[in-house]
Amino acid sequence: MTPRWALYQWRRFRRRSGRTQTRVLLGLLLLSGVMTIGLLISQQPGGLIGIGLVLGSFVGFSVGFKLRQRALRSSFLGGTQSHDMFFRQSGIAISYVDEQGQFLRANQAYCDLVGYSEAELRGLSFQEITHPDDLAADLHLSQQITARDIDAFVLDKRYIRSDGQIQWVTLSISQVFDPQGNPLFRIAIAQDISDRIRIEQQLRLQVQQQQISAQITQHIHRSSLDLSELLNTTVTEVRQLLAADRVVIYRFEPDYSGLVIVESVDATWPAMLGQKITDPCLQQPDCVLPYRHGRIQAIPDVLTSGLADCYVETLRQYQVRANLVIPIILADGSQKSDPILWGLLVVQQCSHPRQWLSQEIALLQNLAQQMAIALQQAQLYRQVHMVNQELLRQVSLDGLTQVANRRRFDQYVAQEWQRLIRQQRPLAMIMADVDF
Repeated sequence: MTPRWALYQWRRFRRRSGRTQTRVLLGLLLLSGVMTIGLLISQQPGGLIGIGLVLGSFVGFSVGFKLRQRALRSSFLGGTQSHDMFFRQSGIAISYVDEQGQFLRANQAYCDLVGYSEAELRGLSFQEITHPDDLAADLHLSQQITARDIDAFVLDKRYIRSDGQIQWVTLSISQVFDPQGNPLFRIAIAQDISDRIRIEQQLRLQVQQQQISAQITQHIHRSSLDLSELLNTTVTEVRQLLAADRVVIYRFEPDYSGLVIVESVDATWPAMLGQKITDPCLQQPDCVLPYRHGRIQAIPDVLTSGLADCYVETLRQYQVRANLVIPIILADGSQKSDPILWGLLVVQQCSHPRQWLSQEIALLQNLAQQMAIALQQAQLYRQVHMVNQELLRQVSLDGLTQVANRRRFDQYVAQEWQRLIRQQRPLAMIMADVDF
């Protein structure tokens, strides 16, 4: 649908409803590829309700019909046959709510969207099925309608379906009044935007993954590595990125017991930092070997996962509900020996079960590989530093007596000379030649 064609249909609808006296209650335009669906609802002072349904691709047409306002009370409860047919059979999710948010009526498309039957919805309010994080914005706009500051609003929000799943929608709300201007009910039209949100989340994850990977890569290529800073940055960024309750790095001991060396955790949940965890299940060879070869454990719900009792009990101590484990594996450089299982990158959700997404797992795998490179480079840096220190010690001491030699003497004198010049103080020396 082109913008010019959409404008033509809008003007056509306005002419049918009355050019100057029509007040548009609600307009909703749904775009999907080349197909466009538009729903326009208007109210006239003379007691008419206009409903226009617009469908379009390369060719568009509109169907409009009007309902008498005096029949509105019965029509929205099912009394007007034509309106009831449109309401029932429409693929657009429509519901009616009162000023307190209580559901009065809902069509099948709306029931399918939220996972409740119409009878169940009549015993609920929109507040009860709205995600807690979205409720404040919804209530604020609803209060503005009650105060007559606005007649309608549109917002993106989340419903909590009857099965506990999150449903993203674009919600359009409009107030309907009687001829005396008294509020009757509110029309709610919801559009499923789950695909759009999923694509946005994927794109956002990709961008953030690139940013985090770039940060870790910068740490890796620094001349002087601060491993503690690297690991702390990683767990903090991952927890914010994934909106998780806890992210830890677990370091294995030779016996495969372990220590939580780094943690980022929400203040609501118990801390694990510094805790030594001895899990009999994890220490068994058949459990450790798969991790050594790259096993990933993604558990959406600890309570229904079928894990061994000892493992579940360990997770319960820290109120873990969903668990995602990525191994941190160091390459040995030898074809004959197995890779070294250094530790685990663990992401946990404590507040509720969580279905881990494939892009989240891919992100953590990439970060675990980057951390493995950083750890190996840090180990190499420490080894080179120790070798350099030993070489410096050897060239500064006499091999037989282990007393500082002339090279060391010259270095020390030069160092002290520069220091005393800066302090403008004299230098005095007593030299003695000791021969054994």
